[in-house]
Amino acid sequence: RGILFIVFGKKAFYAIFALLLVLTAATVSLLLPPEAVETSVSAPTGKTVWVIDAGHGGEDGGAVAADGSKERLLTLRLLENNASPYATKGHEVALAQFTLTKQQPLPMLCADASAPDFVQTSALHETRITNPHLALTFDNETARLTGLALDGHQIIADGLGFEYANHRWIENDRFGNTANGLEAKGKIRVTEEYGLTIVKTSRKGSLCDTEIDYVLYPQGIVDVEARFVPHSGNLRRAGLVCMVDSSLSRADYYALGPWENTCDRKDGVVAGRYASRIADFCEPYVKPQSTGTREELRELVLSNGKGFGVKIQTEGKVSFSALPYTDEDLMNAFHQWELTPRPYTVLHLDAWMRGVGNASCGQDVDTLPTYRVPEKPLTYKLRISKQ
Repeated sequence: RGILFIVFGKKAFYAIFALLLVLTAATVSLLLPPEAVETSVSAPTGKTVWVIDAGHGGEDGGAVAADGSKERLLTLRLLENNASPYATKGHEVALAQFTLTKQQPLPMLCADASAPDFVQTSALHETRITNPHLALTFDNETARLTGLALDGHQIIADGLGFEYANHRWIENDRFGNTANGLEAKGKIRVTEEYGLTIVKTSRKGSLCDTEIDYVLYPQGIVDVEARFVPHSGNLRRAGLVCMVDSSLSRADYYALGPWENTCDRKDGVVAGRYASRIADFCEPYVKPQSTGTREELRELVLSNGKGFGVKIQTEGKVSFSALPYTDEDLMNAFHQWELTPRPYTVLHLDAWMRGVGNASCGQDVDTLPTYRVPEKPLTYKLRISKQ
């Protein structure tokens, strides 16, 4: 990673820190090369080491935008070089991250003319669109995606593809309504535009209307554009849930981390590339509850450790969680040891999830309005492909 080390005496520590925070964002692009390499340095005894970290470098050059530019972040960490009365050597004193180049929209794609054409098969209960690289199946009654295969690998488990979900269980919130409010019937329409097959689906709901468009590329890529229209200012989520093949048990993600975070709990986390087993996303709360959320998702790769993985890239505001339990499972269990893993991974991809601030401290205390699901249309895009 690109790193700049600055060494100061103790007396200048906090004054220079305040000044550095103001000046760093404006000057760092002149200090760091586009592709820096990892570096280390030793500081004189009794001094404080300042580390300015570009966030990317070496083999990890960052996300590539449509115009070829890369998202660049500056991460500033202050560590104690020596043990002190209140901290051990290496203790992190401060953490901040600056955006130098923002995440850009996903690059435009074209259909590969050399790839096999899609074949559409319609039956009374389902619609299938397939070629050797990509296969999607939809329920004609609900318009729900029930199958997604990449090069023959089925990603969706038990026919439970993308669908609106609202439930989230926080112990002090105690929101127990698990219903998603969707009408029983949805609409589905298959069209051809610019040489691409597009499946347009929609479903009304008492809580939130959803429209999901699937753009299919014959080379084995599908873009998913989801739009949400909330009908309440008291929603817990505006997003999609789907059940994923449990053999994809490893997650590599580019988002805020490495700790669990929510829209109102981002202190102590920074955007970066992290890895985890699906089973390890579940935080060991005394009372199980919805957990493992990571905000500001740019990219998620779910893999099986045997050479196959599915990559999900994002455009717009997206948070995710991937657990072996549903939110209802977590709500109904009193202890962690009572939980039984599902035979699939429960993947949430939310345009917004309500903050975890709640009314536990008094009747008139609740999630601050700025962290509630806004009662206005929300949208994001996902690009799904084989890793």
